[in-house]
Amino acid sequence: GGKAWLLPMLRSFVRVGRPKIFIEPYAGGATIGLSLLHQDLVDELVMVERDPRVCALWRRALQDPAFSDEVRTFRCSRPNVEDVAAHPERDLAMWTLIKNRCGFGGMLDSGLLNKGDGRGLKSRWNAANLYYALRQVRALSGRITLIEGDGIQSLRKLNSVANAAFIDPPYPCNDSPGRPLYRYHKVDHAGLFAVLSSWRGRWCASYEDHAEV
Repeated sequence: GGKAWLLPMLRSFVRVGRPKIFIEPYAGGATIGLSLLHQDLVDELVMVERDPRVCALWRRALQDPAFSDEVRTFRCSRPNVEDVAAHPERDLAMWTLIKNRCGFGGMLDSGLLNKGDGRGLKSRWNAANLYYALRQVRALSGRITLIEGDGIQSLRKLNSVANAAFIDPPYPCNDSPGRPLYRYHKVDHAGLFAVLSSWRGRWCASYEDHAEV
């Protein structure tokens, strides 16, 4: 789930020695890295993500100055949301944002929220907040690198004592209840542990509390 509750600990983590590059090899919403960059606690942020839908969202947020205005003026009605959700080929970035905000559990492969789910479609759609967040991401874009690819490979390439990483991989265990909700849940966890065992930078990982881990 969301990682905002981890931010105080991660702030202390990076203040021990300011990282040159902060890496999120399983970026998703990249709450940790973006927050630390916004607070100027790291020099640069590298976001690595395998899901092309999530990458489409971040790519447009970083490159298109008009995206935030489009989000701010979007009328979050069921007909409008259903129209966007039915046509990912028209604008994959907007589709991803709509599905994340208006989909059940924020999952891209789930259905849309119903009227009885809190306030329904609008329960997680705050146009003003989204507009502000996208403006901030755009303003920081010169210090952000987006990589559509494998997190382990990126950790290998960025193995430096000057860097730090926050590792938050998908659910590793076959019986994890959240695992079916993620299309790109397969990770070589043993390979990831092997890379981290000799990684020269500092790292912090978030993992499921499970005997297999």
